[in-house]
Amino acid sequence: MPVMWNQSAYSQYGEQQTLAAVIAGESSSYQGQLAVATVMNNRLTDGLYNSNSSFGDTWQSVVTPSQFNGFNLSAAQPGSQAWNLAGQMMDGSLPASDAGNALYFAAPSSANAAWANPNTSQGKAFFASATPIGGNYFSDQLGPPSSAFTGGQGVASGAPSSDQIASSSGTTGSDAGGGSPSTGFGGGGDQSTGSAFSGTPLQNMGVGQQASGATGAQGGQPITASGASQASSGGGGIPIQITNAAQVSQTAGQTVKQGAEQLGKQVQQTGQAADQTLTADTQSITTSGTGWLQYAGNLVFDLLPRMGVGVVAVGIILVGLWMMQRQNETAAIPVRVRA
Repeated sequence: MPVMWNQSAYSQYGEQQTLAAVIAGESSSYQGQLAVATVMNNRLTDGLYNSNSSFGDTWQSVVTPSQFNGFNLSAAQPGSQAWNLAGQMMDGSLPASDAGNALYFAAPSSANAAWANPNTSQGKAFFASATPIGGNYFSDQLGPPSSAFTGGQGVASGAPSSDQIASSSGTTGSDAGGGSPSTGFGGGGDQSTGSAFSGTPLQNMGVGQQASGATGAQGGQPITASGASQASSGGGGIPIQITNAAQVSQTAGQTVKQGAEQLGKQVQQTGQAADQTLTADTQSITTSGTGWLQYAGNLVFDLLPRMGVGVVAVGIILVGLWMMQRQNETAAIPVRVRA
């Protein structure tokens, strides 16, 4: 496909409409456009988080005329499917695609480089194993997909037939075409990272939060709940994510049960610690009380008898003194003698 636009489109039409026009220029079906948008998003993520990446880290450095040749402005007006996909790609809400973590795509064209030319042995190997979506074939590297490729089966399988192969003059971005006449991969040249990556594109780069835990980059696709499945890309329309409610409920129930058991153990441990503390305090109080009672008993049974003996002794002394005084008084009375 000949280059159908230039970099000035960003300032002339704005970023979203330019991206939408490129998406529409590379494929016309919804699934094909979604797959192209997925590659754009994957390249941006790779440029942001892979230090060895050959891609840029902004939309305008990733989506360039040398990388993506197609441009269809009439199919990129506000409200169109390409417009909506560009917006979802920019805010990080791009749906899942069978393109998976693809970084490259090619339309079958005899003008492609040898590795993506359906008339060469390398090209035949690529088209036989790459994922076909909307007239383009997707891979995570230049050539047949690696073992790390997370793309699906697409809407077809096997190498393209002879009537699918575009002439050297290229196409206009229909489902049968797309890609670059020099490389067949959107002008990607002989570059390859061959990496399966995941991450969160920066918000100020125009890409929203991507859920973590995905296997490979999924073009900003949301990660579904446990047991979720995605609609096949073989039909038209937006993929529908169907959640397995029973499995989600079971998982939530197990989580709640585990949390309750853990809380019960903590409460039991706290109760045991409180019992031990209370027992120790009671023993301390009992010991203290016993000590005071013993002291009082000792005082009663030891001191009081001694005091009693003392009182008796004092009494005897006082009686003795009284008797001595009486004796002295008797001796002092004069005796009268009768004459």
